[in-house]
Amino acid sequence: MKDVVSVTQEAQVKWLALFVSDIHLCPDLPHTTTHFLNFLTDVATQAKSLYLLGDLFEYWVGDD
Repeated sequence: MKDVVSVTQEAQVKWLALFVSDIHLCPDLPHTTTHFLNFLTDVATQAKSLYLLGDLFEYWVGDD
């Protein structure tokens, strides 16, 4: 028998997985950060898994 919490959590899952790639968050584009945070709180909470791929931040650590 399932408890109430697990039944409620299963009912809220809309997607099995969401994939996010190459967001390139940076101070020069605050609207990108705002939209991504809204996505995390509104959409991503309805997925069983969230995969972050590629570049999350716009920053280069290299030999330039």
